[in-house]
Amino acid sequence: FDGRAEVPRVERSGYLVERALFPGPDHFLMRVEGDCMADTHILSGDYIVVSPGPDVHAGDVVVARVGSEVTVKCYELRGGGAFLVSQGGWLPVDGPGPQVEIVGRVVGLIRPGQLI
Repeated sequence: FDGRAEVPRVERSGYLVERALFPGPDHFLMRVEGDCMADTHILSGDYIVVSPGPDVHAGDVVVARVGSEVTVKCYELRGGGAFLVSQGGWLPVDGPGPQVEIVGRVVGLIRPGQLI
């Protein structure tokens, strides 16, 4: 042992994120695929930080499980009902159609840059 610490090699596709930026023991990252949330500046290839749990408010950007798919949408209240809204349209949270489960609220965004 020569007193130097081993530094693990990090692949170019990996990211180190300072946990203090996004406090919360259960937060996790998800990679976004598709541009249906481009109007909220969430683009395909971005990483979102998710605070898990069903406690969301009108105007929050949320991750939801719709049937067997996971999606990112805005949570809105309209006409007495809750809806998931994106550029592709809207979907009732409680109502006819596929079962909707709120996974969590988006609390951060990481947009990968090019390495020089």
